[in-house]
Amino acid sequence: MRNVSAQSEYEKDGRLRKDDVMILKGWAEKQRHLPPISEVQLIFFLHSCYYSTELAKSTIESFFTLRAQCPEFFANRDPRRAEVRVQIDSSCFVSLPKKTHDGNRILLYKMFVSEIGKFDPNETVKLLDMGITLDLLQNGTADGIVVVCDLEGATFAHILRVSLSTVRNSYTYLQDAVPVRLKAVHYFNAIGILDSIMAMIKPVVKNELFNSLHVHGSVETVFQYVPKEYFPSDYGGQQPSLKELHETHIQNLIDFAEYFVNEETQIADETKRVARPANANGTFGADGSFKRLEID
Repeated sequence: MRNVSAQSEYEKDGRLRKDDVMILKGWAEKQRHLPPISEVQLIFFLHSCYYSTELAKSTIESFFTLRAQCPEFFANRDPRRAEVRVQIDSSCFVSLPKKTHDGNRILLYKMFVSEIGKFDPNETVKLLDMGITLDLLQNGTADGIVVVCDLEGATFAHILRVSLSTVRNSYTYLQDAVPVRLKAVHYFNAIGILDSIMAMIKPVVKNELFNSLHVHGSVETVFQYVPKEYFPSDYGGQQPSLKELHETHIQNLIDFAEYFVNEETQIADETKRVARPANANGTFGADGSFKRLEID
């Protein structure tokens, strides 16, 4: 089981300074409402904020607070449990094997089971976060993350199962809390519902993130942004098939099962908070601070 370390991250990234990480560590230890945060986690936060300790503090606050407020995304994450495994088998968020030429990793989403009754949008967000977490644990930081969503099989009936709170909270998490540099999200296939998806998203996301969302009729135009060679063979690419990648992904999730179980306890404890964060508004809502310094 591959697992990154703080030392490997320092050796990989010349801009990452241990002194800055220790500043974050000292600050975090004084926040009574925050759980213990490992050095490698602090590195992920600092790197995601382009080495700004102040932005990293805000991101850490958002991360642990939102995880406490949204158990529908961040609880019951043991991939060995039957109900979680059903969702993992129904769709995937796999990290593709190779980084792009500009250093971005690609997470590919695909829905395998399109039955309406088996589609749970909250579980989809959970799988996205577990996929991002697994990628960080195994591969460490990357210049950026690009999410590519194949929506083949999705219909208006699927859209109707997505609540506004799911959209708001999931994109708040992506904007303000996730410890990666999210560079772009590409949606393709299901032409008839893409306009509806964007209409749902636009009112609840900030312009920086909305401008990084792209919709495509087919995967062919996605290749203008992410070359075909990086995709699974199912899409004409040079990587293993999506089925093979998904099987490996499932095993990797199981290998890290204890981490996901323990992570459920890594949340903010509001009973111990001395003062509300300046950007708090329910689940951070529109007052959150968009953490990224640049968009590609």
